[in-house]
Amino acid sequence: MLSLLFSGITQAIFTCIVLLRSCLRKKFYSQFLVGVCLSSIGFLLTVLMNWMFVQGIPVFTAPGLCQMYVFCSHFFPFLAFLLSVSSALLILYDLTRLKSVKWMNSPGAAKMWVIGLSILAFTIYSYKTWTHGAFRRKSRTECSVIPESEKAMEVLNAIDLLLLLYLPTFCFLTFDIGLLSWTCSRAVKVSLSSIVVTVLKSSDDVYRRRHAEVLKIVLCYSVCFHLLVTPRAVSTSVVTFNRYVALYLCRHLQQVCSTVNQCLQILFYFFFAINPIFPFCVSSKFRRNVSVLFSQGCAKNIVQPQVRSPLVTL
Repeated sequence: MLSLLFSGITQAIFTCIVLLRSCLRKKFYSQFLVGVCLSSIGFLLTVLMNWMFVQGIPVFTAPGLCQMYVFCSHFFPFLAFLLSVSSALLILYDLTRLKSVKWMNSPGAAKMWVIGLSILAFTIYSYKTWTHGAFRRKSRTECSVIPESEKAMEVLNAIDLLLLLYLPTFCFLTFDIGLLSWTCSRAVKVSLSSIVVTVLKSSDDVYRRRHAEVLKIVLCYSVCFHLLVTPRAVSTSVVTFNRYVALYLCRHLQQVCSTVNQCLQILFYFFFAINPIFPFCVSSKFRRNVSVLFSQGCAKNIVQPQVRSPLVTL
């Protein structure tokens, strides 16, 4: 677990450095990728804090750290999902247009999108700062729900499941279906006649050049989300909305349920640990900028030998 967390944090920092220090910082979708990487770093740090608590380190004795932990454990994954889903839907929207939207080529507009979505996520989960607190139980300080907020948390937990699991799953499915429909319709149009091919060739080439790299990254996000996060959403919905199944599992298959929940939780962590490396694995432009960035750094470290002029004697 510890190696997974540190590798994910290292990969996210590396991706942020490349996106912000190279010419990719002028791209629209690079701002979204930076936001996703920073959100992954924040969430993995909260997982690291939870790991320290399990190991017996008293991390929640500091005032306000429990509230900050609960807030960040919900804010950062929701922001990562929100940014990735927004970028996917924006790409899908731009693909269906004959002409690209001008503001979608501006990095300043992308920063406004990222800031606006961050404020939205902060506003939604600001209530987490007053629903939990640190309590002394069994000679250790634990972070748990305040007794006065237990009834309200039953409704709020359902909203959390809706925002963190069900809504991103639905949005990624919408993106996949929309992209598949656009690809099929484009193939049909191309196969109609050679005239249509010549008319659509220029626009399709523009679309392909403009979205090829980012579209690969977003598809990787979508596929990994369905493989690593969607199973947890399905299992949680079955247990939450079917009381008979929940009672049967708790009575007869308690050990199996705990093992399955732990595996699904690790897969959820694994998603945030591997998503920062998608640009390096998929995008050739990203790898090219990595090599350029490192070559420039190595060139700066090379010290040119100073040639002394010979002494002139009279």
